Amino acid sequence: MAKILVIEDVLESALLARRILVDQDHEVILASTGEEGLAIAQKLQPDMILLDLGLPDIAAETIAERLRTDERLSETSVIVVSAWPELEIRRITQDYHLDEYIKKPFDVDFFVGTIQNYLA
Repeated sequence: MAKILVIEDVLESALLARRILVDQDHEVILASTGEEGLAIAQKLQPDMILLDLGLPDIAAETIAERLRTDERLSETSVIVVSAWPELEIRRITQDYHLDEYIKKPFDVDFFVGTIQNYLA
């Protein structure tokens, strides 16, 4: 069982991710803002972070940079889950050395498979 932090401001999306991940026997922690997500990540040091890019309080690039420059989190798998245009998602994922991205809306099997690949 992995500890997965979902940083997502749209409640329906956060609850969907949690339901899918709990069904896979993972512990899921939800954060609805970037600041909350960063604080939880630093405190709990999850096995994986699922990061939405369109958060209300902090730019996606700032969150990604802070995750990658924090020694406690620099090796944590970070997967972007976003409805932003794919070129922008890909750019942020590559520029900030994030592990992968999943475009919303996503196929549940693809979502689960991608997460399992990075947890293996």
